[in-house]
Amino acid sequence: MARLPLLFVLMLVTTMATAATQWPRPIVPDPEIDTRREMLMRHGINPEPTDLLKFLRTGFRESALPRGLPSEPMLKSTVTNAAIVELGVTGQEAAVPLLIEIVQGKIPSGVERIAMRDFESFPIQELDAQLDRMYQMLIINAIVALGLIGDPTAEEAILDRITRESDTGFALRGSLALGQMGSNKGFPHLYRIARNVEDRNESAEAFRLFFVLTGRNYGVTPNTSIERRRQIVKELGDWYLSQGKTFQVQRSDVMRRMRNPPRAAPIDTSSLRGILRKSRDLADFDGRLAARRHMSRVASDSFDELRSISEDTLEDLDIRRSAMFWLASGDPRGARRPLRRLRNDENQVIAETAQQLLRDIDRDLAQ
Repeated sequence: MARLPLLFVLMLVTTMATAATQWPRPIVPDPEIDTRREMLMRHGINPEPTDLLKFLRTGFRESALPRGLPSEPMLKSTVTNAAIVELGVTGQEAAVPLLIEIVQGKIPSGVERIAMRDFESFPIQELDAQLDRMYQMLIINAIVALGLIGDPTAEEAILDRITRESDTGFALRGSLALGQMGSNKGFPHLYRIARNVEDRNESAEAFRLFFVLTGRNYGVTPNTSIERRRQIVKELGDWYLSQGKTFQVQRSDVMRRMRNPPRAAPIDTSSLRGILRKSRDLADFDGRLAARRHMSRVASDSFDELRSISEDTLEDLDIRRSAMFWLASGDPRGARRPLRRLRNDENQVIAETAQQLLRDIDRDLAQ
């Protein structure tokens, strides 16, 4: 009997192995899926959901340890996080009980052993802090996974966790997960974070999640000024008190909006505001270069307009900062007075920009 070529045999074995261990299909788009699954397979973890759950409960297979695990990632707790993410992305309802335990702080023994392997060399004074940080990450990932799965039996555990945690990351991820289960019980937590107008990133994220859960786009971004944010928070508060407490969240709508982010307010790209924004657009090199060339020609003749935009407390912060830069570039001496006033602006990024521009002006004029 003719012997099959070795290469063909290897290809056949590989094809059969792949067919026997097909990954479950993801329920949401996931750009990291191939990298994550490759890492799991390199560590001997079968893609079947039952094997992923067994891995979380018992750790790496004893037969794999003597042969040695791949050196990357160095922290093997990354692999446990990958397993949790995989269970959520593929919507594995069988994982709900274990994920609820993790949210409750009942870390599986397999996960504990892997975490101890990662951090056992740390001084004893630091060990608990390192483990705590790792477990916090595991809990947040478990909350996200439960939201993707959408089983409402996890609602109580998630609500209890985000109520007890001071870290707003739990409240943000937990509120979204509750919404994915069709619950509005995360609204009070999102409203609290949205009202903290001085934290422009977390406040903007709370507003984004309100859109995902309700379809209401308030147009808040990290560049929305504090003064404008105060006005919008009042609008949100009026809606929350009159309708938000009884609003019915629909899982299908939430999952759809997750793939369709809220749109920013349109801006005339040929206007001064539009050109100022484009001059800072790192995603568009050609557009940014054209805008900067235009501003270098007109900055010295646009002093009054640039000063007005720089001082407008309702203007977006990226546009204000750009106006401040071109104000200083077009007329350094004339820019000193408005920039000095802006050192006391309530938006920290504006105050810091004013201070830096004044230092630059003083240095250049002293030369």
